[in-house]
Amino acid sequence: MTQTPAVPTDAFREALAGLAAEYRSGLPARMAELDVLWAASQGGSMTPQALRRALHSIAGSAQTFGLADVTAAARAAEQKLDACCDANAPLPRESQEEFEILLKALKSAVQARA
Repeated sequence: MTQTPAVPTDAFREALAGLAAEYRSGLPARMAELDVLWAASQGGSMTPQALRRALHSIAGSAQTFGLADVTAAARAAEQKLDACCDANAPLPRESQEEFEILLKALKSAVQARA
């Protein structure tokens, strides 16, 4: 027996739109958190692991809400950390400028959506 997929109701669409708006309004705070994590990893007080997790979280949640540009920018920054550093080591000095460019691109994508 073949089941017909459920069609979203107007109430569901409205609820999803509300969640998406709430998510977008929270993005500036998440960017501020990334700045704190980045500064801490640059200062040597922590490794970039927490920064990597935060970027991963943003990439996944932005995808859920259809923010493909935010997802792509967050993934690019996350991949830079993956490619450049060991989980227990700071980002190499020569890669910091490249990461800052990626972080700036993420902030621009967020500002366009928030």
